[in-house]
Amino acid sequence: MLEVSTAAIARRKRTAKLRAALALLGASVISATASATPPPAPPGTSVVPPSISRPWGGCRLDSNTMSQLATETGRPVDFVVAYSSFSSAGQPLGTTSPQRYTGVVLCGGPSTWVTSYTERTPIPNTDTGGDSIDILNTEQSQWVRYTRGSGGFHQFCQELGTDKTCHTVTAGSGASDCRLSTTTFNAIKTAIQAGPNIRDSKVNFVFVVAYNVSDETQGTVCAAPSYAVTGKATDAILPTINVRDTEDLFIMRYELNGGSRNGAIEKRYCTTAERRADCFRVYIQNAL
Repeated sequence: MLEVSTAAIARRKRTAKLRAALALLGASVISATASATPPPAPPGTSVVPPSISRPWGGCRLDSNTMSQLATETGRPVDFVVAYSSFSSAGQPLGTTSPQRYTGVVLCGGPSTWVTSYTERTPIPNTDTGGDSIDILNTEQSQWVRYTRGSGGFHQFCQELGTDKTCHTVTAGSGASDCRLSTTTFNAIKTAIQAGPNIRDSKVNFVFVVAYNVSDETQGTVCAAPSYAVTGKATDAILPTINVRDTEDLFIMRYELNGGSRNGAIEKRYCTTAERRADCFRVYIQNAL
């Protein structure tokens, strides 16, 4: 049993992410000087296949689903990240026993290009082009899955500059700050099921966080149809709970200088789980 406050979680989050953040920013500074069938991935997409406890960025959504997401979340959307109640918030792999799971799944739209990085991949590099970057802002988040009594809960907290928010996601059909339609939920589910070695009959998720590549706002948390998401005070104290799973997230928004994509704004999305960090470069190829 563990008593957890949001403030304590935030402190641990900042401590846990500091090393990854410093490594990421350090690499950047050094390099600056030196539908039923989801659409095919854009030619610039290069991601590692689904694997145990690691995020997968190869999920593809069509333009209709992206339009629906924009309507339902109230914002332009370039990609979403799906969180489940499975281990590592991921999706089931193959038919192994015991069952194994990926990490979170990143789903991009038709024009969203995604490349798998490690936390130490420098920016800029040969695939981004350019001579340097300007770091525009960074965002830190933490997801916690926990139980209290017989109930299961998800907490997702974000910190972008002075803007700090927390949301709780629980099962239920009551009032929700954002809820996906059944059509949108099924489209995302189908796109995930299309992944290699994904055990499609077991795919499910509880909520998504919707992001736009170019803007500086936090992600929008939106619940699956049978769940509800509500905001909560960032300094609220949780009662005694059982923590089942956690994951940290670090996003860097930057602008490229020089090369064919001079002036392009991109995002570097990194997750840290089980003492390992995995990253993606997420960008819109024709957005300059």
